[in-house]
Amino acid sequence: DGSGTAAFTTSANANKLKLITSQRELLQNYGNPIFKTSGSTPLHGDEQNECGLLSAYSFLGIANRAYVLRADVDLGDLSSSATAPTNNPANGSYWLDTSATSWGVYEYVSSAWVKQTVKQPTASDIDSDGVTPKASFGQDGEYCVVYLTTSGGTQPKISFFQKLSGTWRNIGSSAWSSAVSGSAGDFQFASHLAIPSTKSGGGSLTAGDVHIRTTSANNGSNVVVKLYSSTTGQFSTESIVIDSKSDSVYSNTYSSPKVGDLWANTEGEDGVANITLQRHNGESTLSVASSSALTGTQDVQSHSGKVSFNIITSCRREAKGHGYAVFC
Repeated sequence: DGSGTAAFTTSANANKLKLITSQRELLQNYGNPIFKTSGSTPLHGDEQNECGLLSAYSFLGIANRAYVLRADVDLGDLSSSATAPTNNPANGSYWLDTSATSWGVYEYVSSAWVKQTVKQPTASDIDSDGVTPKASFGQDGEYCVVYLTTSGGTQPKISFFQKLSGTWRNIGSSAWSSAVSGSAGDFQFASHLAIPSTKSGGGSLTAGDVHIRTTSANNGSNVVVKLYSSTTGQFSTESIVIDSKSDSVYSNTYSSPKVGDLWANTEGEDGVANITLQRHNGESTLSVASSSALTGTQDVQSHSGKVSFNIITSCRREAKGHGYAVFC
Protein backbone atom coordinates (compact mmCIF):
# COMPACT_ATOMS: atom_id res chain seq x y z
CA ASP A 1 0.00 0.00 0.00
CA GLY A 2 3.06 2.28 -0.20
CA SER A 3 3.65 2.36 3.56
CA GLY A 4 4.81 -0.03 6.26
CA THR A 5 7.01 -3.08 5.73
CA ALA A 6 6.14 -5.95 3.38
CA ALA A 7 5.93 -9.18 5.41
CA PHE A 8 8.38 -11.30 3.40
CA THR A 9 11.10 -8.61 3.32
CA THR A 10 11.94 -8.92 7.03
CA SER A 11 15.17 -10.63 8.07
CA ALA A 12 13.17 -13.52 9.57
CA ASN A 13 11.99 -14.47 6.06
CA ALA A 14 15.32 -13.98 4.27
CA ASN A 15 16.63 -16.97 2.29
CA LYS A 16 13.30 -18.81 2.62
CA LEU A 17 11.60 -20.19 -0.47
CA LYS A 18 8.01 -18.96 -0.85
CA LEU A 19 5.32 -20.08 -3.31
CA ILE A 20 3.52 -17.07 -4.83
CA THR A 21 0.44 -17.61 -6.99
CA SER A 22 -0.50 -14.14 -8.25
CA GLN A 23 0.87 -10.67 -8.95
CA ARG A 24 -1.30 -9.26 -6.15
CA GLU A 25 0.08 -11.76 -3.61
CA LEU A 26 3.62 -10.89 -4.72
CA LEU A 27 3.15 -7.15 -4.17
CA GLN A 28 1.39 -7.68 -0.85
CA ASN A 29 4.23 -9.78 0.52
CA TYR A 30 7.31 -8.31 -1.18
CA GLY A 31 6.19 -4.74 -1.78
CA ASN A 32 6.21 -2.61 -4.91
CA PRO A 33 9.41 -2.73 -7.00
CA ILE A 34 11.41 0.48 -6.67
CA PHE A 35 13.54 2.02 -9.41
CA LYS A 36 15.93 4.90 -8.77
CA THR A 37 15.52 8.24 -10.50
CA SER A 38 17.35 11.55 -10.61
CA GLY A 39 14.55 14.05 -10.59
CA SER A 40 12.22 12.58 -13.20
CA THR A 41 14.98 10.80 -15.13
CA PRO A 42 15.14 7.00 -14.64
CA LEU A 43 18.60 5.70 -13.70
CA HIS A 44 18.84 2.60 -15.87
CA GLY A 45 21.36 0.05 -14.61
CA ASP A 46 21.45 1.45 -11.05
CA GLU A 47 22.49 -1.31 -8.63
CA GLN A 48 19.55 -0.46 -6.34
CA ASN A 49 16.85 -1.02 -8.98
CA GLU A 50 14.65 -3.94 -7.89
CA CYS A 51 14.86 -5.82 -11.18
CA GLY A 52 14.39 -9.22 -9.54
CA LEU A 53 11.04 -8.25 -8.04
CA LEU A 54 9.89 -6.76 -11.33
CA SER A 55 10.90 -9.97 -13.14
CA ALA A 56 8.83 -12.05 -10.71
CA TYR A 57 5.88 -9.69 -11.24
CA SER A 58 6.19 -9.97 -15.06
CA PHE A 59 6.46 -13.77 -14.88
CA LEU A 60 3.26 -14.02 -12.82
CA GLY A 61 1.50 -12.12 -15.61
CA ILE A 62 1.77 -15.23 -17.77
CA ALA A 63 1.94 -17.95 -15.08
CA ASN A 64 0.14 -18.77 -11.84
CA ARG A 65 2.98 -20.21 -9.76
CA ALA A 66 6.41 -18.75 -8.92
CA TYR A 67 8.90 -19.79 -6.26
CA VAL A 68 10.54 -16.69 -4.79
CA LEU A 69 13.57 -16.51 -2.50
CA ARG A 70 14.70 -13.16 -1.12
CA ALA A 71 18.41 -12.70 -0.45
CA ASP A 72 19.35 -11.05 2.86
CA VAL A 73 20.71 -7.94 1.16
CA ASP A 74 19.81 -4.33 1.91
CA LEU A 75 20.18 -2.45 -1.37
CA GLY A 76 20.10 0.78 0.67
CA ASP A 77 23.65 -0.04 1.78
CA LEU A 78 24.73 0.83 -1.77
CA SER A 79 23.53 4.43 -1.42
CA SER A 80 26.26 7.02 -1.76
CA SER A 81 27.41 8.80 1.40
CA ALA A 82 29.55 11.83 2.20
CA THR A 83 31.22 9.90 5.04
CA ALA A 84 33.11 6.62 5.04
CA PRO A 85 31.10 3.58 6.25
CA THR A 86 31.97 2.05 9.63
CA ASN A 87 30.99 -1.05 11.56
CA ASN A 88 28.92 -0.84 14.71
CA PRO A 89 30.87 -1.01 17.99
CA ALA A 90 31.08 -4.36 19.76
CA ASN A 91 28.29 -5.12 22.21
CA GLY A 92 29.20 -3.76 25.64
CA SER A 93 31.59 -1.10 24.33
CA TYR A 94 31.89 2.05 26.43
CA TRP A 95 32.03 5.47 24.81
CA LEU A 96 33.26 8.61 26.50
CA ASP A 97 31.21 11.23 24.65
CA THR A 98 33.69 14.11 24.78
CA SER A 99 31.38 16.49 22.93
CA ALA A 100 28.81 16.16 25.73
CA THR A 101 31.32 15.95 28.60
CA SER A 102 32.20 19.16 30.45
CA TRP A 103 34.92 19.76 33.03
CA GLY A 104 34.73 22.04 36.03
CA VAL A 105 38.27 23.43 35.95
CA TYR A 106 38.65 26.46 38.24
CA GLU A 107 41.56 28.89 38.68
CA TYR A 108 42.03 31.10 41.74
CA VAL A 109 41.89 34.69 40.49
CA SER A 110 41.61 37.83 42.64
CA SER A 111 40.48 35.94 45.76
CA ALA A 112 37.82 33.92 43.89
CA TRP A 113 37.54 30.65 41.97
CA VAL A 114 36.87 31.36 38.27
CA LYS A 115 35.74 28.62 35.87
CA GLN A 116 38.02 28.12 32.86
CA THR A 117 37.37 27.07 29.27
CA VAL A 118 38.90 23.64 28.57
CA LYS A 119 40.16 22.91 25.05
CA GLN A 120 40.36 19.46 23.40
CA PRO A 121 43.44 18.88 21.20
CA THR A 122 43.04 16.50 18.27
CA ALA A 123 45.46 13.67 17.54
CA SER A 124 47.49 15.96 15.26
CA ASP A 125 47.90 18.42 18.17
CA ILE A 126 49.67 15.84 20.38
CA ASP A 127 53.47 15.97 20.59
CA SER A 128 55.88 13.09 19.89
CA ASP A 129 55.74 11.91 23.53
CA GLY A 130 52.17 10.78 22.80
CA VAL A 131 50.58 12.71 25.68
CA THR A 132 51.59 16.38 25.82
CA PRO A 133 49.98 18.90 23.42
CA LYS A 134 52.32 20.56 20.95
CA ALA A 135 53.69 24.01 21.78
CA SER A 136 51.92 25.37 18.68
CA PHE A 137 48.53 24.44 20.17
CA GLY A 138 46.70 27.06 22.25
CA GLN A 139 47.84 30.20 24.05
CA ASP A 140 49.60 30.85 27.36
CA GLY A 141 47.28 30.49 30.34
CA GLU A 142 44.79 28.24 28.51
CA TYR A 143 43.67 24.80 29.70
CA CYS A 144 43.10 21.56 27.81
CA VAL A 145 42.17 17.93 28.43
CA VAL A 146 43.91 15.16 26.45
CA TYR A 147 41.93 12.10 25.33
CA LEU A 148 43.83 11.00 22.20
CA THR A 149 47.26 9.69 21.26
CA THR A 150 49.18 10.88 18.20
CA SER A 151 47.72 7.94 16.25
CA GLY A 152 44.14 8.81 17.21
CA GLY A 153 43.83 6.03 19.79
CA THR A 154 42.48 6.53 23.30
CA GLN A 155 44.80 7.48 26.15
CA PRO A 156 44.93 5.08 29.14
CA LYS A 157 44.10 8.07 31.34
CA ILE A 158 42.53 11.50 30.95
CA SER A 159 45.09 14.26 31.58
CA PHE A 160 44.63 17.99 32.18
CA PHE A 161 47.20 20.57 31.07
CA GLN A 162 47.80 24.30 31.31
CA LYS A 163 50.06 26.21 28.93
CA LEU A 164 52.60 28.33 30.77
CA SER A 165 55.60 30.14 29.20
CA GLY A 166 54.91 28.44 25.88
CA THR A 167 54.87 24.88 27.29
CA TRP A 168 51.95 22.62 28.17
CA ARG A 169 52.38 21.25 31.70
CA ASN A 170 50.35 18.53 33.43
CA ILE A 171 48.38 20.37 36.13
CA GLY A 172 49.61 19.43 39.61
CA SER A 173 53.03 18.22 38.44
CA SER A 174 56.18 19.80 39.86
CA ALA A 175 56.90 21.43 36.48
CA TRP A 176 53.43 23.02 36.50
CA SER A 177 53.68 24.08 40.16
CA SER A 178 57.04 25.76 39.58
CA ALA A 179 55.80 27.56 36.47
CA VAL A 180 52.72 28.87 38.29
CA SER A 181 54.42 30.50 41.26
CA GLY A 182 57.88 29.16 41.97
CA SER A 183 56.92 25.67 43.28
CA ALA A 184 53.99 27.13 45.22
CA GLY A 185 51.25 26.36 42.69
CA ASP A 186 48.56 24.13 44.19
CA PHE A 187 46.07 21.72 42.58
CA GLN A 188 43.15 19.83 44.16
CA PHE A 189 40.20 17.66 43.13
CA ALA A 190 37.15 18.81 45.15
CA SER A 191 33.36 18.50 45.09
CA HIS A 192 30.99 21.47 45.08
CA LEU A 193 30.42 20.74 48.77
CA ALA A 194 34.10 21.09 49.65
CA ILE A 195 35.45 23.92 47.47
CA PRO A 196 39.06 24.55 48.60
CA SER A 197 39.58 27.48 50.95
CA THR A 198 43.27 26.66 51.60
CA LYS A 199 46.04 24.93 49.71
CA SER A 200 46.09 21.11 49.84
CA GLY A 201 48.93 21.21 52.38
CA GLY A 202 47.50 24.16 54.31
CA GLY A 203 48.15 27.86 53.91
CA SER A 204 46.42 30.59 51.95
CA LEU A 205 45.40 30.13 48.33
CA THR A 206 47.41 32.13 45.79
CA ALA A 207 46.75 33.32 42.25
CA GLY A 208 47.08 30.50 39.73
CA ASP A 209 45.99 27.69 42.07
CA VAL A 210 43.64 25.22 40.34
CA HIS A 211 40.93 22.81 41.39
CA ILE A 212 38.73 20.49 39.35
CA ARG A 213 35.18 20.30 40.66
CA THR A 214 34.30 16.60 40.67
CA THR A 215 30.53 16.97 41.01
CA SER A 216 28.19 18.39 38.36
CA ALA A 217 26.41 20.83 40.68
CA ASN A 218 27.53 24.46 40.81
CA ASN A 219 29.09 24.36 37.31
CA GLY A 220 31.20 21.30 38.04
CA SER A 221 32.22 18.35 35.89
CA ASN A 222 29.74 16.24 33.92
CA VAL A 223 31.31 13.08 32.50
CA VAL A 224 29.09 11.42 29.87
CA VAL A 225 29.89 7.72 29.43
CA LYS A 226 27.64 5.58 27.23
CA LEU A 227 27.24 1.80 26.84
CA TYR A 228 26.47 0.19 23.45
CA SER A 229 23.85 -2.55 23.11
CA SER A 230 23.83 -4.63 19.93
CA THR A 231 20.21 -5.54 20.73
CA THR A 232 18.95 -1.98 20.45
CA GLY A 233 21.74 -0.71 18.21
CA GLN A 234 22.09 2.34 20.45
CA PHE A 235 24.26 3.84 23.19
CA SER A 236 22.67 4.46 26.60
CA THR A 237 24.12 6.92 29.12
CA GLU A 238 25.64 5.34 32.24
CA SER A 239 26.09 6.88 35.68
CA ILE A 240 29.70 7.59 36.71
CA VAL A 241 31.22 9.13 39.84
CA ILE A 242 34.44 11.16 40.02
CA ASP A 243 36.12 10.40 43.33
CA SER A 244 39.24 9.01 44.99
CA LYS A 245 39.67 5.90 47.08
CA SER A 246 40.99 8.02 49.94
CA ASP A 247 37.67 9.88 49.93
CA SER A 248 35.92 6.56 50.61
CA VAL A 249 34.47 6.08 47.13
CA TYR A 250 33.69 2.49 48.09
CA SER A 251 31.62 3.29 51.17
CA ASN A 252 30.26 6.74 50.28
CA THR A 253 29.20 5.99 46.73
CA TYR A 254 29.29 2.25 46.13
CA SER A 255 28.27 0.72 49.46
CA SER A 256 26.60 -2.08 47.47
CA PRO A 257 28.44 -2.06 44.13
CA LYS A 258 27.15 -4.12 41.23
CA VAL A 259 28.72 -5.27 37.99
CA GLY A 260 29.04 -2.34 35.58
CA ASP A 261 29.24 0.48 38.13
CA LEU A 262 31.62 3.11 36.75
CA TRP A 263 34.22 5.15 38.63
CA ALA A 264 36.39 8.04 37.41
CA ASN A 265 39.38 7.51 39.70
CA THR A 266 41.38 10.64 40.57
CA GLU A 267 44.16 8.77 42.38
CA GLY A 268 46.28 7.70 39.40
CA GLU A 269 49.05 10.04 40.55
CA ASP A 270 48.56 11.86 43.83
CA GLY A 271 48.30 15.61 43.39
CA VAL A 272 48.29 15.47 39.56
CA ALA A 273 45.26 16.17 37.35
CA ASN A 274 44.87 12.73 35.79
CA ILE A 275 41.78 10.49 35.79
CA THR A 276 41.42 6.78 34.95
CA LEU A 277 38.04 5.25 34.11
CA GLN A 278 37.26 2.03 35.97
CA ARG A 279 34.42 -0.49 36.04
CA HIS A 280 33.19 -2.84 38.76
CA ASN A 281 33.78 -6.45 37.73
CA GLY A 282 31.66 -8.37 40.20
CA GLU A 283 34.12 -8.60 43.09
CA SER A 284 33.80 -6.38 46.14
CA THR A 285 35.46 -3.29 44.75
CA LEU A 286 36.02 -1.32 41.58
CA SER A 287 38.93 -2.62 39.55
CA VAL A 288 41.67 -0.73 37.79
CA ALA A 289 41.97 -0.61 34.00
CA SER A 290 45.38 -1.67 32.74
CA SER A 291 47.59 0.85 30.98
CA SER A 292 46.76 -0.75 27.63
CA ALA A 293 43.02 -0.99 28.22
CA LEU A 294 42.06 2.20 26.40
CA THR A 295 44.41 2.08 23.42
CA GLY A 296 43.30 2.60 19.86
CA THR A 297 44.29 -0.93 18.84
CA GLN A 298 40.94 -2.40 19.84
CA ASP A 299 37.79 -2.71 17.74
CA VAL A 300 36.65 0.84 18.48
CA GLN A 301 34.83 3.49 16.51
CA SER A 302 35.91 7.13 16.38
CA HIS A 303 33.47 9.98 15.89
CA SER A 304 33.91 13.68 15.33
CA GLY A 305 34.91 14.98 18.74
CA LYS A 306 34.14 11.64 20.37
CA VAL A 307 36.07 8.51 21.26
CA SER A 308 34.80 4.93 21.68
CA PHE A 309 36.66 2.47 23.86
CA ASN A 310 36.40 -0.74 25.86
CA ILE A 311 37.20 -0.77 29.57
CA ILE A 312 39.17 -3.83 30.71
CA THR A 313 39.16 -4.78 34.37
CA SER A 314 41.30 -6.83 36.72
CA CYS A 315 41.83 -7.35 40.45
CA ARG A 316 42.73 -10.09 42.94
CA ARG A 317 40.95 -11.27 46.08
CA GLU A 318 42.64 -12.67 49.19
CA ALA A 319 41.19 -14.24 52.36
CA LYS A 320 41.24 -11.81 55.27
CA GLY A 321 39.80 -12.84 58.67
CA HIS A 322 36.17 -13.85 58.13
CA GLY A 323 35.97 -12.22 54.73
CA TYR A 324 38.05 -11.07 51.77
CA ALA A 325 40.31 -8.17 50.92
CA VAL A 326 40.49 -7.01 47.29
CA PHE A 327 43.62 -5.46 45.80
CA CYS A 328 43.71 -3.64 42.45
